[in-house]
Amino acid sequence: MSFLYDVLALSIGITPLILILLLLSRVLQKYYSARWRYAMWTAIAIRLLLPVSWISPAPVAIEIPAAFTPGPPAAGSPVPLIHTALPPAAAISPGQILGILYLAGILSYLAYKISGYMIFRRDVLRWSRKPARSEIDRLLIQLRSELGIRREIPVRISKKAPGPMIVGLLRPVLLLPSEEYAGRELQLILTHELVHFKRHDIWYKLGFMLAAAVHWFNPAVHLLVREANRDLELSCDNQVLRGADLAARKYYGNIILNLAVRNNDHQGPVFSTCIKSSKEALESRLKGIFDARPKRRGIAVLALIVALGMMAGFGVALGNTESLLPGSPAGSHVSAASEVNSGLQDADVTGPDSAEASAAPDRGNSGQPEGVPAPSHPSNGETPDETRGADGMNEKVESPAHQGSAAQVVLVDLTQLEKQAETDTTSNVKER
Repeated sequence: MSFLYDVLALSIGITPLILILLLLSRVLQKYYSARWRYAMWTAIAIRLLLPVSWISPAPVAIEIPAAFTPGPPAAGSPVPLIHTALPPAAAISPGQILGILYLAGILSYLAYKISGYMIFRRDVLRWSRKPARSEIDRLLIQLRSELGIRREIPVRISKKAPGPMIVGLLRPVLLLPSEEYAGRELQLILTHELVHFKRHDIWYKLGFMLAAAVHWFNPAVHLLVREANRDLELSCDNQVLRGADLAARKYYGNIILNLAVRNNDHQGPVFSTCIKSSKEALESRLKGIFDARPKRRGIAVLALIVALGMMAGFGVALGNTESLLPGSPAGSHVSAASEVNSGLQDADVTGPDSAEASAAPDRGNSGQPEGVPAPSHPSNGETPDETRGADGMNEKVESPAHQGSAAQVVLVDLTQLEKQAETDTTSNVKER
């Protein structure tokens, strides 16, 4: 419940920041590079995965029932014994139900994403083959050397692939739907995918997926993930076209346009990168390809956004915990109830010795002689559970329902003691 409270506080606190950045997306695209915007979304996703605050949030408020304080029993009624048996199991609280639903949402989201990836990878690799053109392998080795990539990546041809893409988190495979690419076209396609591979973009997409899973109930987080994927592709395009002239940008834009028209609208699973673009994001991507204006790095703005994200979750957590912080009325009520409960536990007895030891301080304060226990209630009659002792004392005898128990309570009537003492004094005087 504490983790769920932190997640809710952070999600509510950071949602306004996400919505403001989404509304300002056109302004950000105009003045800041796609790589900077992608770094901004990544920083927010990391914050979403760390639902912590500077001050620990308040625990979930639990209503504590009024503690039972035993008073003096009525005349002629037996004194109730205090038992230390454990209470029956409590029913499931609404907070526990909410926690179960939240956990079910996370597991369902992860199961949907991971199962979709596994089914997709199995299908595309089952019907794949090695490329028949050896120039694909030679061009791949050349581009790896230019980009400084040492790790080898296998290439497979599969008609099931929606477009040129890299699939796999631990064992990546470069998939091509066909071999029928021109020399320049194939070079740009392979360069785009290798840039993704070099920057470990699939691992970043894993982080966005986890952020969306933790905050699956928040639509703003899903919008953030969608916008981050767009900026991811735009930043990769900018790196491929770094220093390119207008003619090269037109040629690259035609490749993106042809791939979007030629293949279906499937973008691939979560653990993949694909050069093709969806039709809804095609316009913004083509604008980014032809936008060669210099952009700002935005380091100061990025630091400000990170600071606002940190303070957003902190502010909400602080506002919700004020009523339960120590010193508040609610906190005092909980503390008082806890003290009463602890006092009841201290009052439990398991035998005559412990009962007399617990009653000794009260007898000293009331002025009674030491060694004489104080009566629990005035009574001149005997109850069915009491018998008269040889010394005039009323002793509490356990009823059959309590036989076999280790607890035994002894009650003393001071009135009977005084009468017994007067009788003894009178007898002594007559004897003399």
